[in-house]
Amino acid sequence: MTLNRNDFAAWKRIEVRWSDMDSMGHVNNAIYFTYLEQARIGFLRDQGAASGMKVGGKGFGLVSIGCDFRRQVHYPAQLDIGTRVTKIGNRSFHLEQGVFLEGDDTLMAHGRTVMCWVDYEQEKAIPLPDDIRAVLERFMA
Repeated sequence: MTLNRNDFAAWKRIEVRWSDMDSMGHVNNAIYFTYLEQARIGFLRDQGAASGMKVGGKGFGLVSIGCDFRRQVHYPAQLDIGTRVTKIGNRSFHLEQGVFLEGDDTLMAHGRTVMCWVDYEQEKAIPLPDDIRAVLERFMA
């Protein structure tokens, strides 16, 4: 799958820190998951879904996450992370994210996330609220 900037409508800019690099001189693979998280949470907050951050015992839960590393990123750099929704189920949704260098169309990494709506007291997934579903539908791929 070839993704480009036009495939994403929501964006978050993240600065690469010196401490993000490993002994190989590039951004450590584990750090990409932090970048994806920052962009994912930023996306949800920017769309007014901040109420999903565990309010009243309910909120978002991470089910699955993956990342394909395409190119090395080195300090200093600014990253643009695009987010889109690829599937909405009854209790869960899928996000896809593309990591690009600022001002460059080369895909550096490609992330995939599955999230669900959780009742934390019962410790189980429950149906997505209508307002969250409406937000997600606006960003369907």
